[in-house]
Amino acid sequence: MAREAMKVIGKSVPIMEARDKVTGRAEFVDDMKAELFVKILSSPHAHARIKSIDTRRAEKLDGVEAVLTYKEVPQRLIPFRCRRPCYAMDEHLRYVGDYVAAVAATSEAIAEEALDLINLDYEVLPAVFDPEEAAKATAPKIYPEGNVYGTSMKTPLERGTNEPSLQEWGDITKGFEEADAVLGDNFDVTPQLHSALEPHVCMARWERDEIR
Repeated sequence: MAREAMKVIGKSVPIMEARDKVTGRAEFVDDMKAELFVKILSSPHAHARIKSIDTRRAEKLDGVEAVLTYKEVPQRLIPFRCRRPCYAMDEHLRYVGDYVAAVAATSEAIAEEALDLINLDYEVLPAVFDPEEAAKATAPKIYPEGNVYGTSMKTPLERGTNEPSLQEWGDITKGFEEADAVLGDNFDVTPQLHSALEPHVCMARWERDEIR
């Protein structure tokens, strides 16, 4: 296809929201009104199980509309593109920051206060902090099927069978043979994120009680 016939590639395309942003008319999360605010109680442990959780004091706090734990959330696996499926909340906690409970309240301050009123008892389990150590057969199992996550199964929910994934480009053996020098080392690369103007936020509005 000739470049002239293309509508987007190779052409300057105006950003739809550019005018609203530069004039200050664009709405960000702080500009939007919410009836309820949700705060998450996260795990302080790298690997643990919830032995007991008591949310009664949090539920009685004025302004608290709901408190959710793994007991109230449907145990339905959520598929992800680049990691194994997980439950929204689980009594088995697998990293610092894993979701323990969620509080919905009429203000952020009340929601945060309610988090402090949740009583928890954890069973702290052996954890792994290095990917190479975690891949060893002797490593503590973060998942029942093991720590190595396979990606060649038919669907995301069928994965996780200790099958390692490997991606290759070109002939690396030939490249080594033809190279003037070969250097080997280990490199750790942190996740790369864009510079967002605001944190990630989800806003929802309930319109009907009909379930389809």
